Amino acid sequence: MVIAFTLVFSGAALAKVTITFGTWAGKGAGTWQLLEAYVNGFNASQDEIEVQLVTVASYDQKIPVLLASGLGDDILHIHQNNGYAWREGLVNLAPYLQQSKINPLEYVPGVFDSSNYAGRMPWIPDGLQPQMLFYNTYMLANAGLDNPVNLHAKQAWNWEAFVTYAKKLTVDADGNGTPEQWGAAGFLNRNLFITRQNGGSVVSPDGTRYTGNAPEYVEAIQWLADLYYVHRVVPNTTDSITAALNRLRNRTAAIGHYSPNGRTNVRASLQPGEWDVAPFFERVPGRPWTHLSGNGFGININSKHKEEAWKFIEFVISLQGQLINAAVRADLPIHLRAIASPEYLKEEGTRNMDYVIRRLPEQFAIFTPKYIPDDGEINRLNNAAINSVFKGEKPAAVAFDEIANTVQGILDRLQGQIIIK
Repeated sequence: MVIAFTLVFSGAALAKVTITFGTWAGKGAGTWQLLEAYVNGFNASQDEIEVQLVTVASYDQKIPVLLASGLGDDILHIHQNNGYAWREGLVNLAPYLQQSKINPLEYVPGVFDSSNYAGRMPWIPDGLQPQMLFYNTYMLANAGLDNPVNLHAKQAWNWEAFVTYAKKLTVDADGNGTPEQWGAAGFLNRNLFITRQNGGSVVSPDGTRYTGNAPEYVEAIQWLADLYYVHRVVPNTTDSITAALNRLRNRTAAIGHYSPNGRTNVRASLQPGEWDVAPFFERVPGRPWTHLSGNGFGININSKHKEEAWKFIEFVISLQGQLINAAVRADLPIHLRAIASPEYLKEEGTRNMDYVIRRLPEQFAIFTPKYIPDDGEINRLNNAAINSVFKGEKPAAVAFDEIANTVQGILDRLQGQIIIK
């Protein structure tokens, strides 16, 4: 009897626990490839847990329903916009992080605070999405322009310098009014970053006041519109970030922008030495302007394998997991040693990659308020005002004054529900 019991017990000890990891990414997509690399790395690192990656169709609509119904995968891929909204269905990861061997000093400063809402951490980011410039080196050389890194090193790579470069890089060789080469493309779709560079925001940091009609916000939106209506250095006011990068890839624009993973697409179109990267221009040197946040992972509160799910997340944010991110060269790793690793810094034919990548964490800050419930109407009103400026229908000062009372009324109604920190 003793021998039989021992054999049964040993067999049970060898059985793997299988947990599932749900994502919106489809097989073959860049995001899927990164997640698959995480899963393969974790599964190979130990023999007690097997993680299986699955695609969930209509992800943003389906996950809240599954959580409320006591269903869903053990680990969930969390978009930064959903983390707090889904908090009731997600495990608080703050105690897990505190009891782990993770040393916050080895990470981008503040990264774990970014998903912590008054002590509750529904998810943890595995990568960040700062912005950097991509440019055609031949076009800059033909225009007699210096490497932007040299201006950045002198704290002179600012709004004015960018406009100067974009003007010199815009070429209308046949004089028909439509440039064959645009100086830049797509920057109007980054209005959130530009307004923050200028110290502007739609809502005050304490969540009590509408500030979209303040000079800092108005000036930034008008500056963006002027890139098209005054300076004529961008092809339109509507290019998405992907469409803008494609203009760089098609050699019809000299400067574009993207997060670091944009280099995969640029590399596929331009020859080594034909393109390089530069820091995003600044309004005030040293002022952070990118929210410290990114996509990440949460644990379904309905999971029967919470400890096993945490072991996977802990692996992903460890140096070992972050070096997987670095090798795939997806979003910016959150571990400082992974950011500085040869796997992440290397890029054939570029001169500036090391300089630019190492300085990306300087963009980040945690902007408040962290969460405004039911902020869809505020976003709708603000986006409509921005669109009216970008369509040339009215100046920014008028557009944002027109919605001031309505947005303030919404904020007044939501007081007590807004999460500041």
